Amino acid sequence: RSLEMVARCVVETGTSSFYRMLAEVSPEPVLRRLAGLISADEVNHYKHFYRYFRRFAERERPGRVAILRTLLARTNDADAEDAAIAFKHVRLAADPEASVGDKAYSAFRATLLPIAKRHYRYDAAVKMLLKPLGLGNRVSRVVLPPATAAARFLLFS
Repeated sequence: RSLEMVARCVVETGTSSFYRMLAEVSPEPVLRRLAGLISADEVNHYKHFYRYFRRFAERERPGRVAILRTLLARTNDADAEDAAIAFKHVRLAADPEASVGDKAYSAFRATLLPIAKRHYRYDAAVKMLLKPLGLGNRVSRVVLPPATAAARFLLFS
C-alpha cells in the first residue's frame, strides 16, 4: 500500500506542476485563476497521499530502491499513458471529429515543448518526487540540482 501511495504522489506531482505552468503562462485571467486553483488542489491531493504513504511505510518499511523504482515507473506511465488519454478526451470534447492518434498527440507535444522548457517548474516537481525517499535536507540539497537537470532533459525531450 505504501508504494501505491507513492505512485499516486507521482500523478499529483505531474498534474499540480502542469496546472501551475498553465496558470503562469496563460494570458487569460479566468484560465490563470482556475489553473492556479486546480494546481493548489492537486498539491493538497499529493499531501493526502503522502500522509498515507508515511503511515503505511511505518508498517511495511519499503526500501529506497523500491520507492525509487515506483517513482520512475509511475513517472514513465504518467507521460506515456495518462497525458495521452487526457489529450484525447480534451481534443474530442472540443472537436468530436478531430484526430486523436499518435501523430496528433506528437504534434501537440511538439507545440507544448517550448512552453514547458521555459516555464515548467522542474525544481518544485523534483522536490515533490524526491520527498518519499526521505533523503534529509543535506542530501536533498545535493541531489536536487542534478535530478532537476535530468528531469529537464528527460521529461520533455
